[in-house]
Amino acid sequence: LVGDMMPEAEDVEDSLAVRRPDGSWLLDGLLPIDEMKDRLDIRRVPQESLGNYHTVGGFVLASLGRIPRKAECFTWAEWEFEVVDVDRNRVDQVLATRVAPGPVSETV
Repeated sequence: LVGDMMPEAEDVEDSLAVRRPDGSWLLDGLLPIDEMKDRLDIRRVPQESLGNYHTVGGFVLASLGRIPRKAECFTWAEWEFEVVDVDRNRVDQVLATRVAPGPVSETV
């Protein structure tokens, strides 16, 4: 073969969201928000109708209202989101872990 091979779009998205053996997800900050919603079975996210963000990183920034620090957490739709890595002003990686079902509110 000659030339560069471009990865399939699906392969790129798979590398941006990795399911771990414990059922949690390691999400890249560049993962499209619709992909995150599909993988985590979330119907809506905060401020979605405003269209202010399109990635997991933007979701985290909008949810916290500021640039997060490593290890900061918040809960949304029965998932806890922990900031794993921040590169300057960009959310690089987020760990999403399902919390026990019950009276969990969708608050930040």
